[in-house]
Amino acid sequence: MAQLPPSFATTSSVFAIPYEYYAAMVYNLALRLRSRFRIPAPPGDPLPGLAKAALNVLRTGNSQIAQLHVPADLGRAGIYNIFSDRTY
Repeated sequence: MAQLPPSFATTSSVFAIPYEYYAAMVYNLALRLRSRFRIPAPPGDPLPGLAKAALNVLRTGNSQIAQLHVPADLGRAGIYNIFSDRTY
């Protein structure tokens, strides 16, 4: 989760990224270029939905909470019954 340095990639750099990141980059770049060059959106255009869905995939994947694992030393041998005041 560290920030990349400014000189990370040049025009001749080749690197592999997961498909989820690629889809988010392509769809959101297309959406930005469309507004930059004033290209009108046709009715029922799926591009804004695809761009939003791609970003949501990244948000949910990067904000997952790790599963808690309790060490075996903290476990107990029996279960306490509050009604009989006994450990089984």
